[in-house]
Amino acid sequence: MKLYIRQKLFSIVDKFTIKNEHLEDIYFGHGKFFTIAKQLTITDNDNQEVLFLKEQLWHFFPHIDVHMKNQSSFLVKKRFAFFTQKYEITSLNWEVEGNFWAHQYRIFNENGTIATIEKAWLSLSDYYEVDIVDSKDTLAILGIVLAIDIAMSKAAAANNSSSH
Repeated sequence: MKLYIRQKLFSIVDKFTIKNEHLEDIYFGHGKFFTIAKQLTITDNDNQEVLFLKEQLWHFFPHIDVHMKNQSSFLVKKRFAFFTQKYEITSLNWEVEGNFWAHQYRIFNENGTIATIEKAWLSLSDYYEVDIVDSKDTLAILGIVLAIDIAMSKAAAANNSSSH
């Protein structure tokens, strides 16, 4: 299964759509970005909440809580690494690694790759193309990709503010 998520979600716009492989809108993002801790709600076509993400404050590396509609939740934590980007997904025992600035990374566990994410071009916009091995993992993977985008936007904002 493939999902397409618009790149640079956390810019000025606080609403966005997530498309399936047929480029149909299947999920909708609604963010609160002018708060200290970023928050994001994802709804389905029936306007029912399927994911809620909230950034934890006061950590040296980003920590984002992800709550899924079935009441399960997990934490996406950035890990220290020298030449690559790494994230740990607690309670799922998954990890994420790759080259985030080139927009190529993978989600995996001890059994292998669960999903791959890379930059894709659709019409005139940049998207993340998320290729999911097992569709039962779709919401968890979507939550992970969005959590990483929150962490990356926070890092970019910190870099921009320190360069001025």
